[in-house]
Amino acid sequence: MKSPARPDAGSPLEAVVALPMGPRDGKPRLRGLTMVIDKGLGLAQTRDLMEVAGDYIDFVKLAFGTALLYPPALLAEKVRIIRSAGVEVYPGGTLLEAAVHQGAAREFLAAAAQAGFTAIEVSEGTIDLAPAVRRDLIRRAVDMGFRVLTEVGKKDPARPLVPEQVWEQVAADRAQGAFKVIIEGRDAGHSVGIYDEAGAIRESLFTALVAGLDCLDDILWEAPRTSQQQALLLRLGPGANFGNVQPQDVVTLEALRVGLRGDTLRQCAAGGASPAAGWRATAREQGPISGPRAGTWGAGGKSVARTKEFLGSCGKGNRCTGDCRKPTAGKPTGTGEGGTAGAPVQGQPEIARRREVQAMGTVAATGQVRLEAPSVEAREAEVQEKFLRLLATDRSSPEFLQLYREVDAALEELVGQEETVDR
Repeated sequence: MKSPARPDAGSPLEAVVALPMGPRDGKPRLRGLTMVIDKGLGLAQTRDLMEVAGDYIDFVKLAFGTALLYPPALLAEKVRIIRSAGVEVYPGGTLLEAAVHQGAAREFLAAAAQAGFTAIEVSEGTIDLAPAVRRDLIRRAVDMGFRVLTEVGKKDPARPLVPEQVWEQVAADRAQGAFKVIIEGRDAGHSVGIYDEAGAIRESLFTALVAGLDCLDDILWEAPRTSQQQALLLRLGPGANFGNVQPQDVVTLEALRVGLRGDTLRQCAAGGASPAAGWRATAREQGPISGPRAGTWGAGGKSVARTKEFLGSCGKGNRCTGDCRKPTAGKPTGTGEGGTAGAPVQGQPEIARRREVQAMGTVAATGQVRLEAPSVEAREAEVQEKFLRLLATDRSSPEFLQLYREVDAALEELVGQEETVDR
């Protein structure tokens, strides 16, 4: 059947062929992000990339510590070209790790701002960061106006991902203001993260990670190989966020996202608008889920601010699209396997669990801490109202930061009240 002509089309081809999976969100996007890894493109190559694919790129990462190796004038021009195309640019996380190791983290952030970088990656792929140091780096970078991406996972194959640790770190980083959390995959795309030695997805690990994440839109999956991008997109849908995409693969990935490659077009032809909907529902029913998050699924009663249900939000300042939200029914509670709603996780005393939740930060607390005492209902309603204002506030405005801190402080107060009631 011939497609109807579209009067607003930009080319003769667009006038007759519609995008099979529909148009994508424009920039700035909250989902369907593409981060390109730049391992040494010259100025001409950078211009060509931005001209051809700038509309499809959200971030360019100057890989590893390479930003330190460019002549200053060339680096400045490269950053200018990328930014002029409406693309965020940042130095690889390894460079920040080197600065931390040398005791120069604050100076590095100031120098990165002076160099024109718009984003920062906080990672510990090589070194280990104390939790307080990681929190301080994220907060400091956010306060300086950077778009902060954090990363979980090690570059060492001998230190694999542990789902419970990933869930906790994602929640903690988002609570401090991180925009997205990257799942380590390295430039090589094998033997680390969710990939095996051949670069294939470790299905059991991947399913466990997805089952325990509050919002898949929060995650950016490093997927340097086109086969990995295809495999993940078929599982997660066209709104999945990808990192370490090779410059020459950007347009190919975009074609995959909109149904202009065989695998996703096949899904559309079969009548499925989203290739991932059924798989995601199946993945989220996998269990049991253990760890600090397990006790919250299906729990009754009230929760502080109830951001996930009451506000329909995935985190500070970003509206959830709804595609990634888990259904409440059927979620494991208590110890994970047939537990009781609201029961302590894995036998931990309830107060100890709440203190652990409090330490994880605001977003984690809003999803987990339950209040039973009527005396705090008015305060809870006030926090709910303030959080709603937070979600409607521009992330770059001073008001956002002030509201963020007020909500964080209010939640700590409510947790303290809850512990007093328990005593």
